Amino acid sequence: ALNSPCRVSTSTCFIGASEESGNNTEKALLRVVGNHFQVDFNVLRKAHRSLWTASFSSTRKASSVVLNLGGEHMLYTKGAPEVVLDLCVRRLDQAGEVVEFTAEDKAEMLALASNRAMRCVALAMRELPAMYSVADAPKADPKQAGLPQGTPEESLTLIGLTFLQDPVRPDVREALYACRGAGVNVIMVTGDSASTAKAVALESGLMSIGDNSRHSLLEGSQFRKMVSLRHSGVTVEEDENDFNQAAFDKIWPELRVLARSSPIDKYLLVKGLMESKLYETGRLDIHPDKQIVAVTGDGVNDIAAMNKAHVGVAMGGGQQAAIEIAEVVLTDDNFSSCVTGIKWGRNIRDAACKFIQFQITITVVFVIFLVASVCFCFETLPLSLVQSLWINLVQDTLGALTLASDVASADLLKRRPVSDEAPLVTKMMARNIIGQSIFQSINLIIMVNMAERFFSNDVDSDNVNDYKMTVAFNFMVLQTLANQFCMRMIHGEYNFFAGLERNPWFCGVASCEFCLQVLIVSAAGDFFQCEPVSLQSWAKMIVFAFGGVWTFQILLNAGYWYFTTGGIEAVNSDEGTSLEKKGIVLQVDTFPRGGYGALTV
Repeated sequence: ALNSPCRVSTSTCFIGASEESGNNTEKALLRVVGNHFQVDFNVLRKAHRSLWTASFSSTRKASSVVLNLGGEHMLYTKGAPEVVLDLCVRRLDQAGEVVEFTAEDKAEMLALASNRAMRCVALAMRELPAMYSVADAPKADPKQAGLPQGTPEESLTLIGLTFLQDPVRPDVREALYACRGAGVNVIMVTGDSASTAKAVALESGLMSIGDNSRHSLLEGSQFRKMVSLRHSGVTVEEDENDFNQAAFDKIWPELRVLARSSPIDKYLLVKGLMESKLYETGRLDIHPDKQIVAVTGDGVNDIAAMNKAHVGVAMGGGQQAAIEIAEVVLTDDNFSSCVTGIKWGRNIRDAACKFIQFQITITVVFVIFLVASVCFCFETLPLSLVQSLWINLVQDTLGALTLASDVASADLLKRRPVSDEAPLVTKMMARNIIGQSIFQSINLIIMVNMAERFFSNDVDSDNVNDYKMTVAFNFMVLQTLANQFCMRMIHGEYNFFAGLERNPWFCGVASCEFCLQVLIVSAAGDFFQCEPVSLQSWAKMIVFAFGGVWTFQILLNAGYWYFTTGGIEAVNSDEGTSLEKKGIVLQVDTFPRGGYGALTV
């Protein structure tokens, strides 16, 4: 309780969730103190002020505090077993007696700490000699516990080992499976021991039992040696240039877990992924393109990697420093939220593509018809100003509302990512735009020119041009409404009604557009300069507009698949997208257990 700056709510000290602070490990230890031993750590902290402190860091892996307890100066230390045990010369036995801490005891303790798939924290203490001056004690070395010589952190007595279990969230395995299908490569980076990290990776599905690749699980020290130029015999003047990209490219496609990592390990991992050009060799099967890297973190130690990555993702329950530099903050600290973000990101990009092909198509049709009508059909403009304004409203505002309202489905995670350099208008979209523009223009011109024959019951010699203008206006809007359904699909799918049952917004807006069009032509004809249209003529226009556009889209898709695959069956397109770009690599600190994570897109 005294060797920790964090705050947490317990049965003896209730505080709001927003007031809690510190990392999850220290919070768990404090909860044990408060809930199990019924100790109010706030009372202890007020009663005992620290005389000397050594803060925890990812390099020291231990923290210490010296307190005055009844006139005696006591040192309390906690940290990673491999660090704290090296500082111990005695231990407490089961009876609470102080006995010698032998090399055999140390080996047994280390084996116990590494073999359990849990996070282990060693606790130690020391009663400082009466002649020891705490005021004159040197400051602790920020990189290594027990240094410099003469600090209180020496000749410690081991109190014991504490084991913390952080269960894997039930939805993590499914989330990781979705990541693989979406072309996302997940790498777990943690400060836990290799055995603990492997157990978590196996439980979450990040690794499989039969995964025997020698690069699938590495410790930070191994990783640094393997990617070091100096280790390869190359002379390097500056530490920041001590990075062997060729060696890194042999490692990272197989890497799944990086255990006992330090901030520099995370930074080197992100740097290597961002600069890797392995995809140019054709030997990369994860995602054969430039990797877009996102890093999640929750503390100061993650800031360097988060700054380096394309996207920094902070945990909402993490330290404020990490939250401030992040581009994205996950308020629920849940890895599944990363997958949700990818899915909705792809959905947003799809919505933009749908609207683009819809907008371009109707604009091209309008221009072609306008030019053709002025040249060959009408003596005056084929549409009035008010009619043009209504078409523009359907084209822009209402069209955007319908095509941007599709709900993100799980199918979006079955597509492969696309390059960040890929054009927004794909070949499939260009085919839809060109095909539908030509068909709808021809269909509209024919319908207007044949209006006297098709709609003879409504046309007389006095209103031929006015009725042709009505047909042009009405038929163009109906074709546009029909095309909204077709433009919902941008990857050659035949069923452009799929998912409508989950999208009442599209159905509602499209229905309103149709009803408003009927009212405009039938009840507001004078204002919109429309001639009366009989029910028979309405039926003909609806059949030719909706039936023609939908049938042509099906034939257009069939032709595309026949000439590209040799059959007419639609196949999954590799022109899918990700939240931003592609190749997601997640750097995670115990992410499967709901703690810290990383997102790259």
